Amino acid sequence: MKRNCELIKIQVYSITLVLVNLASISGNFANAAEHAKKTAESQRTDLLNMAKKREREFFKLASDENQIGLTAMNNSMKALEESEIKLLSLEIRGKRYAPTSFYLAPKISNGFECSMIFADDTIHTCEGTSFTTVPMRSGDKIKVLSAWSFADCESFRFYSGNPGEMHNSGYKKVSEVRFDPKTGLLDYKFTTHNHELLFALIKVRSDAFFRKFVFVISPELN
Repeated sequence: MKRNCELIKIQVYSITLVLVNLASISGNFANAAEHAKKTAESQRTDLLNMAKKREREFFKLASDENQIGLTAMNNSMKALEESEIKLLSLEIRGKRYAPTSFYLAPKISNGFECSMIFADDTIHTCEGTSFTTVPMRSGDKIKVLSAWSFADCESFRFYSGNPGEMHNSGYKKVSEVRFDPKTGLLDYKFTTHNHELLFALIKVRSDAFFRKFVFVISPELN
């Protein structure tokens, strides 16, 4: 009887030790998750603040465009673009892809163009060799990663088009791509084995201008 009691005590102690360890592990996971969340939020804030700083610098130069050189404007726009393209990316199979180009303007012209001091060259994106691509296979899901909350955006739309057709007829055959803000997924399927353009037009409520982010989708055979 005494031996059975000792065995029961040992078993109770072992179970208690396991439960304590599980609670500790669970707590560590929770702390790690909270730390990761705070780190991501801090990084998001830093990116937005840097972009706003570059925006102020760019618009200040733009207001004095007749008194400054083209080199200064080009450098300012390049710095702005470097900051802005970090605010939106596409994720496919766990890998992130930044836009190949960025434009901004106080308003959208011709339905899709974001032209200000610099022309919107979306249609001519694939004519050179300096563009970057987003590799995509049939069946891949595209997740949109944004530094902005979708609720903070007045407009958050995606469109796709064939570069060749766009070169010949502009934006006439461009199609809107359905976006689900709840899941962050794009309902996009490429229709050719050549490059396709995918671009976003975004208007944040607190900003007085539109942004345009351009991606080049490069279909891959499975």
